[in-house]
Amino acid sequence: MSKVILLDSAPVGLITNPKATPLAVQCQQWFLSLSQRGYQVILPEIID
Repeated sequence: MSKVILLDSAPVGLITNPKATPLAVQCQQWFLSLSQRGYQVILPEIID
């Protein structure tokens, strides 16, 4: 079974935030850990 995460614009905004707020850093670390844990990340085209 595949593990999939579908991200909305709020977490994507935190992940791509150039300002290193504590919440943005925490979200970036979480995002980077997903591939190590076997998750596939999907971004809806509407976020672009």
